[in-house]
Amino acid sequence: SDAALASLLPALEHAQRVDAAAGCGWGVDPSEALRRGHVGLVNQGATCYMNATLQVLFLVPAFRDGILAAEPAPRAERSPILAEVQATFAFLRDGLARSYDPLPLVTASEALPLTFAATQQNDAAEFLALLSDNLEEALRGSRHASLLRSCFGGTLVQQVVWEEPPPTPGGAPVRKVSEREQSFLQIELDLKGHRSIEESFRALVDGERLEGDNAYELDSGGKVAAVKRLCLGELPPTLVIQLKRFEFDYEKMVNVKLNSECSFPMRLDCSPFTRRGLECAARGEPLPPSPPYELAGVVVHAGSSGGGHYFSYACPRDGPTAGKWFAFNDTKVTRFDEARLPQQCYGGGAAAAARTAAERASASQSGFLLLYRRVESSRHRRIGSA
Repeated sequence: SDAALASLLPALEHAQRVDAAAGCGWGVDPSEALRRGHVGLVNQGATCYMNATLQVLFLVPAFRDGILAAEPAPRAERSPILAEVQATFAFLRDGLARSYDPLPLVTASEALPLTFAATQQNDAAEFLALLSDNLEEALRGSRHASLLRSCFGGTLVQQVVWEEPPPTPGGAPVRKVSEREQSFLQIELDLKGHRSIEESFRALVDGERLEGDNAYELDSGGKVAAVKRLCLGELPPTLVIQLKRFEFDYEKMVNVKLNSECSFPMRLDCSPFTRRGLECAARGEPLPPSPPYELAGVVVHAGSSGGGHYFSYACPRDGPTAGKWFAFNDTKVTRFDEARLPQQCYGGGAAAAARTAAERASASQSGFLLLYRRVESSRHRRIGSA
């Protein structure tokens, strides 16, 4: 049984250490040999939003290892949520049982200002944002204070671009840019009118025209036609993207889910959407080489805005299963063929053709949170200000 294996492990590890000290290595790690693979998480009834999010976060090695090693700042009160995330991650890493019951973490999460009680269905993106805020506060003043920013933190740059008359007759207009940066741990992308995340990113950098009565006002008091846009500044090692599938319908006065098709690539090149990339395009220069991103995880929502179910697909970055995709559905963890990601995660298609309520419910499955890991190389270790 799982309990018997767990009780046997300490004795095996002790015997291994004794033999290793005597120069007789086993050539095998008992804990790795006994562990069945990835551990599932028990659903408390409607906590799938939490389970699906925790599983993809756990598979970010720098974040997982940082959380497990984290200690609160001296004289700081220990955060119950940090302690329970650590306990959950420890079991996901070392547990021999098929699943772990994170009820203590669910209970501690009642302290988060979620829309609903922690035991009820909540928005996975909202949970991720509030959990991140809580963990940052818990780690403030400690040596792990920058953990979340170093793993997921980047900057968005809001720009206003306009041209001023040439300084000399017959000269070229002078391009001017006003900028304001804001930090992020996850990026929200609109879905309406966009069939891919690349189209959505392109809409951000294309921006909107400011002209006529809405023209941009200069410090001098004059007004000029301009373009207001948003682009990527510094990019993080792990890029978290939220697809905005839920919105409020002001005509019907209800929340609705957008299940329109939105594709996302296995390999994402963000350079055309960065400040540096836009500057190169404006000068007619080729884009500078930058490390791409590889898809590492997807949190999926199946159902409608009024309810449904969350689960996740993810690809471990390290360990014996590195490079293999898995489906994490509460206590059930199974191998997954990544070739099925478009069918399982893009949305649209089947949902539009569904006739019955049951068909619509099963067809309304679509990706909600995307995690991309930056592909490092000896040439590119950090993007810096992109």
